[in-house]
Amino acid sequence: MGQQLAFLVSRVDARLCFFLASCHRAWDAPYIAGITVMEFLSDCTLELSLIQLKTQGLSNLRPVTTIMNIVYFDLETQKTANDVGGWDKKRDMGMSIGVTYSTELDEYRIYPEKRVDDLVQQLLRADLVVGFNIINFDYEVLMGYTILDLPHQLRTFDMLVEVEKMARIKPKLDNIALTTLGVGKTAGGVDAIKWWREKQVMDIAEYCCFDVKVTKLVHEHGVGYRELFYTDKFNRKQRIEIDWCIG
Repeated sequence: MGQQLAFLVSRVDARLCFFLASCHRAWDAPYIAGITVMEFLSDCTLELSLIQLKTQGLSNLRPVTTIMNIVYFDLETQKTANDVGGWDKKRDMGMSIGVTYSTELDEYRIYPEKRVDDLVQQLLRADLVVGFNIINFDYEVLMGYTILDLPHQLRTFDMLVEVEKMARIKPKLDNIALTTLGVGKTAGGVDAIKWWREKQVMDIAEYCCFDVKVTKLVHEHGVGYRELFYTDKFNRKQRIEIDWCIG
């Protein structure tokens, strides 16, 4: 498994690395299943707006520097809401794979279901957990495995909640990432469930790692530039002014 995961992490898109280099941001060295591996690169389909990267000014960038241990988090499920009888039964959906990135450790970690307790412990140790719709979804799934009330136990920054406060809408992460950064998601939650049924766990891990990377990039952009963009239902680019302070 270790060799397979090392191979997986040798595959997240090199164009994303160019994106970070263009923005003069440090690239994070991932840590997968206890093994430090080469940069998280893949051949996933990924669209980057290089023109935007070259023309985007850095003078208004607020540095994302902090001594806090920020943990970016996402998970995928084994079952759909229909499988378990509705969205009010998220705790029955089961986790297939969970992924974190810790700014303190400077590494990614992939957690299978049998290591869900380790995942919860890492989240509990974090100074701040950052995700997208994690309070209403990811935490609910995890609470199928623990007696802890995670929304109240964890210091959390849910970007969907914060965006909804400012814009009165609930755009998807893919919409924000694609409009703001030119980076789109590589698949969807339904695909991850299909892969679980087909026992394609490595595909789930790759997809979930990429989601955590996109989550991290969107959060860093929001903190650094004080703005995000999304595309509305009329296909118009809309700006959201934000003030996401860390600390």
